[in-house]
Amino acid sequence: MPIVVVTPPTVFPVSRADAKKHLHAEEFADDDVYIDGLIAAATGHMDGPAGSLGRAIMPQVLEWRGDSFGFCDIRLAFPPVVNIVSVKYDDEDGAEQIVPGTDYRLVGQPGMPRVALTYGASWPQVMSQSEAVRVRYNAGYPDAASVPAPIKQAILLLVGHWYANREAVVVGSTVAELPLAVRGLLFPFQSLA
Repeated sequence: MPIVVVTPPTVFPVSRADAKKHLHAEEFADDDVYIDGLIAAATGHMDGPAGSLGRAIMPQVLEWRGDSFGFCDIRLAFPPVVNIVSVKYDDEDGAEQIVPGTDYRLVGQPGMPRVALTYGASWPQVMSQSEAVRVRYNAGYPDAASVPAPIKQAILLLVGHWYANREAVVVGSTVAELPLAVRGLLFPFQSLA
């Protein structure tokens, strides 16, 4: 089922000062804008639905969209999930409805977050159409200080790699899709999303 970014992250897990310290570039400001772009690119390479990590790094609002409620819990991709904002659906007449918050709960944290029915509740009937059910939720670590150190270090390594290698191909060098150290740092955090 598709996951849509409703509100993208507005902050990054590493600061310009952190990146400049990592790059040994604290003494000059000539590359500040470039370094900011590298931080954004490295974070975007990993974060959320467009990223390779399979998890939300910084705070963002995501929406799961499905054709029906089905018979099982609804698995929410890109953990960590902070909370469920709303569960909406199109009823059999096509009108948007909201499932009461007392009818469901967030379970399976932190590894496999899901929306589960509370005891005695049942999912309503929905219109037979694509994306008739929508679960909006907040995902990501609450702030940069909460992001695990290996994820931050992987971002800094990518920033450093791209800062030192500004071209797509460096003649006389072995090319790897992702530096091995970055893959090693991220491995424990990769989601099966």
